[in-house]
Amino acid sequence: MNGQLIHQMLGKLGLHLPLVRFLIVGVANTLVGIGTIYAAMYFLGFDIVYANILGYTIGVIQSFLLNKRWTFASSDRALSSFIRFLLVLAVAYGANL
Repeated sequence: MNGQLIHQMLGKLGLHLPLVRFLIVGVANTLVGIGTIYAAMYFLGFDIVYANILGYTIGVIQSFLLNKRWTFASSDRALSSFIRFLLVLAVAYGANL
């Protein structure tokens, strides 16, 4: 399928390609994060706290890279984008508490 056809199909469903990509990145991020946490605990013998630190660190980096490059195709500088990304995560974490 070409890109135009995909856009048309998604549009008929009320979806837009960036939203679909964002959702795919979210699912992938969840799977990699949880997979890392369990692998660190059961295969590497990490304590639950350190396994979670590792899993979340890898998840944050993966989420940033995939969203920057694939979801939004941003050409902003990586460092400034990453700082903004971390600030948004901090605000979301604070709101979640």
